[in-house]
Amino acid sequence: MEHIPDVVRLQGVRMAILTVPAAAAQEVANRLIAA
Repeated sequence: MEHIPDVVRLQGVRMAILTVPAAAAQEVANRLIAA
């Protein structure tokens, strides 16, 4: 999780598919948006 911003930036990620438990989905989405 701590590498998400680096991966997004280095790979030029523009879209992501979340495949995490529902309890973690909002936090993961927030991290992706912030990246």
